[in-house]
Amino acid sequence: MNDRERTELSETARAEFLAQHHPVPMTLMGMDGCFGRSGKPDDLYAHFQLTAADIAAAGVRLLSRP
Repeated sequence: MNDRERTELSETARAEFLAQHHPVPMTLMGMDGCFGRSGKPDDLYAHFQLTAADIAAAGVRLLSRP
């Protein structure tokens, strides 16, 4: 198992634990199904939609769910 697989497993395990023991609205964000890239951090955050504005917008969408 490589580092990426361990990280994904760890994130999945945390999400599963929270869903079972502390159910709250949840969404996962990140580099879904793609390889990493090189570049300046701000450019990468924008490319992967992980800027503060992107995260805030995801939170608004999440809390707006019925």
